[in-house]
Amino acid sequence: MNKPGANATNANIQKSSGRIFAIGDIHGCAAELEALLTKIAPRQEDQVVFLGDYIDRGAGSRQVIDIVLQLAKRCQVVTLKGNHEAMFLDFLEHPETSGAGLFILNGGAATLANYVTADGAIELPEEHLRFLHELKLFHETDEYFFVHAGVPDISLKDVNAQKHAQLLMWSRFPFLQSEFQWEKLVVHGHTPVGEVETHPNRLNLDTGCVYGSKLSAVNLGTREVFQVEKGTASATPIFPREASSSRISMRFKGELPVYAKRGDEAVRNYRTLNYNQFGILMKELSQKHDYALMAGDQIEGTIGDDPEKAVKFSGTVVRCEARSGTVVYGVRIERVSGDVGDPKWIERPTE
Repeated sequence: MNKPGANATNANIQKSSGRIFAIGDIHGCAAELEALLTKIAPRQEDQVVFLGDYIDRGAGSRQVIDIVLQLAKRCQVVTLKGNHEAMFLDFLEHPETSGAGLFILNGGAATLANYVTADGAIELPEEHLRFLHELKLFHETDEYFFVHAGVPDISLKDVNAQKHAQLLMWSRFPFLQSEFQWEKLVVHGHTPVGEVETHPNRLNLDTGCVYGSKLSAVNLGTREVFQVEKGTASATPIFPREASSSRISMRFKGELPVYAKRGDEAVRNYRTLNYNQFGILMKELSQKHDYALMAGDQIEGTIGDDPEKAVKFSGTVVRCEARSGTVVYGVRIERVSGDVGDPKWIERPTE
């Protein structure tokens, strides 16, 4: 396997005597990954570069990591860190913080389901922890620069793993609109597209398998694309139970900013009290205490302050009550997406 991502430098340019394949975002689609590897049939001298996001949303995150670890025994494997692995590591190190909510709301509960024990604890094999900690932020060959999300408009020799970590794992815009001519073709994933996108300066391999589309790989020497359609019989994620609870989800306490609105009304500012992948309990921050929402209301908005990391959601208010002078709402989340796209998707309230 490769060295830890924090030590990645541009001097670490690897050569391969065989073919070079790159594989886009997997997100727990283990059966599709196995089928894709059967199609490309990598040999011992070949190099397979995974662009990150092995986990979350799909049912087989643990199995995906096992498949990659086994493949590394048969050929050269390079594993990059995606934003979902970064969120998982943050969650494992600080599960009590509000930031852990972004991991859960971005599909992390499906990953936790793979590692939950009978008593509700989360336990990862040492091999999987080592895998996560050793992921690289980028990888280079003579002709290609591999990264999960994107790079800044600078010479690739000036890209720094520590300084540009957030851009490497999270960037969408302005990277996706950039006409900057890097010295090498940038090969990336992170932003789902309908088909593999080839541009003069970059190649996008995230074709949204977990959303019902397909998993893609490319032979960079020939530019031949290999794809596997999302299986219609894939298992639905089974979410872990709380310890000593009959609930079918894991609930976390913590304050995350919520910006939400009902229909064409103005956006209001809320704050979570606790949350899981199915819903949030949030409090009104307005000093009016006038029940801005009612049970049955349909709302939409974003959770989180950072435009790159925020979660876009829509849902239904299922409960509203007054608590110690504060109005509290229970919201059933019906649709979430980590792909906010336009950072101005919903305007922040001015109150």
